[in-house]
Amino acid sequence: MVNLHGGSHHASFITDDGLRYGAKGVEVNREAVLDLYKSVLAINGIDSVSIAHASFPTIVEAPDLIHELSEICGITKKEPLIGPQIGLETGSSRLIRKYMIGKPRPYKPEEWPEIVIQATQILNDNYWYPCTTLIIGLPDENEDDILKTIELIDELKGSKQWLFPLFFVAMGGSILEKEKTFTLEEMTQAHWDLLFECWEHSVKFSKEIVDRLFSSGNVLTRRITKTFVKKGISLAEKYLDEIRKNPEMLMDSLKNVKLNSMKELMKHIL
Repeated sequence: MVNLHGGSHHASFITDDGLRYGAKGVEVNREAVLDLYKSVLAINGIDSVSIAHASFPTIVEAPDLIHELSEICGITKKEPLIGPQIGLETGSSRLIRKYMIGKPRPYKPEEWPEIVIQATQILNDNYWYPCTTLIIGLPDENEDDILKTIELIDELKGSKQWLFPLFFVAMGGSILEKEKTFTLEEMTQAHWDLLFECWEHSVKFSKEIVDRLFSSGNVLTRRITKTFVKKGISLAEKYLDEIRKNPEMLMDSLKNVKLNSMKELMKHIL
């Protein structure tokens, strides 16, 4: 109702995992989730519903629920769902066991890569295209851990999702709050390889999906917006090629820049 009063006809559930609404422990409560969606969609004026976050194990645990939610929300190949955001973090089962042992539940840390692959297939089969995040530079990360993540990203080639690599940041209140935040200066060749794999995947998928993202609305506005977005993707692709040839270029260009916002970063790069 708050959204409606503010002029929005969309509702997005903000939670760590929208598919575990009403769950007891980690077991999915299918009926509770379906009732939640149906009750919100029944509100006059609300046209669409989605979740902000989900987790790969929950998707693997309840593939039929994803299918039913797609039918309820009218998610199709022509009208795909962009989202939710999901944390892949790392392809290393060792690091999952060390820092995120509960993340794969009810499965085991050693099953993590396969869980990610299966869940991605389930989402894509139902036209859900997630924004997937990874962590570069986790404490105690070694070359083998990075290579395992690269191998997992290779397995995901062709999948419909964006892959966002993020640097590890020591957060207050967590078990890693006293660890050192990862920086560009600590990037190894393997880190750069992983970064480029993710960026290239995301740029390629953006080119594939851009027309569907602007399939409705005012024709002129849609055409203008699409033109600008395609130009932005082209610039990103060109810049990515330059950085791949010379990674130090990125480090040099950002060395003396105080990045207080993403806007400042994009302004500096472009």
